[in-house]
Amino acid sequence: MTTTPAQERSHRELDSHHAELIRATLPLVTEQLDRITETFYRRLFGAHPELIRDLFNREHQLTGRQPRALAAAVTTFAAAVTDPTKTRPTAMLNHIAAKHVSLGVTAGQYATVYEHLFAAIVEVLEPDAVTSAVKDAWSQLYWMLAEALIGRETALYDQHGYRPQQMFIPATVQERTTSRANLTEFTISAADLDRALPTPLPGQAVTIRVTMADGARQHRQFRVVATPEPGRITFAVKHIPAGIWPVGEIAIHMIDHIHTGDTVEVSMHTVR
Repeated sequence: MTTTPAQERSHRELDSHHAELIRATLPLVTEQLDRITETFYRRLFGAHPELIRDLFNREHQLTGRQPRALAAAVTTFAAAVTDPTKTRPTAMLNHIAAKHVSLGVTAGQYATVYEHLFAAIVEVLEPDAVTSAVKDAWSQLYWMLAEALIGRETALYDQHGYRPQQMFIPATVQERTTSRANLTEFTISAADLDRALPTPLPGQAVTIRVTMADGARQHRQFRVVATPEPGRITFAVKHIPAGIWPVGEIAIHMIDHIHTGDTVEVSMHTVR
C-alpha cells in the first residue's frame, strides 16, 4: 500500500500550524459535512460496488445512519486533537474498532477511504478552498484517526487469533419462536463443528449476515437474549411495520425467509 507523506508522519501529534488550519476550517467542513459524506459514498461505491453489496449495510446508507456516524467520528476526533484541553475520544475509537473487526475490515481499506473522502472534500469545497496546506493538515488528521483505529483493530485480531477474511462462519438455525413482544427469536449453532460460535457477554450483540434476494450479502447486529447452552446463541429480531422501507430490510428478510434448518452467517466478534 502506497503511503502519503501525511500518513508517514501520522504517529506524531499535529503541529501547531496544522492544528490551527484544522480549527480554522472545521466550521466550513462541518457545515458541508452532509454533502461531503454523500459525495464520498457516491464516489466510493461507484468505484467499488462490492463494498455496498457485501460490506456496508445499505439500509444504514439509505437512512443516513452511516453517513452521520462517519461525520460524527471525523468532527469529534478533529475537535479533540486540536484542543489541548480535551482528551482523545477513546470510547468512540474502541466502539468503531470493535465494529470494524466484527466485519473483517483491513488496514488496507483505509487507503481506499482516504482516496475517495479527500476527492469528495475537494469536490464539495472546490479546489480553491482546499489549499495544499489545508489538505496536508486534514490528511494528517485522517491518518492519525486511521492509525488509532488500525492499532486497536490489529490488537483485537491478534488477541483472538482472528483472520479478517474469515470473520464470518456459517450457523444453522436450530429453533425459531415468535414472542408476544412482537419479536422473533432465533437460536443458532455452528454449522461447522471445527469452528465454535463466539461466546457473547451480557448486553452484547452478534453480527448476522444473510444473502438477500438480489444476491447481496448484508449484515446487521442483533441483541443476544440468551445462551441456552454452550455452542448456542439466541438473538431477537424485532418485527418491522410495512411501508417504512428502507428501515428493516434485513429484519424483514430474516422474519420472512429464515426458518429452522436454514443457514445464516455470524461474525466471530461480538460487540456492545
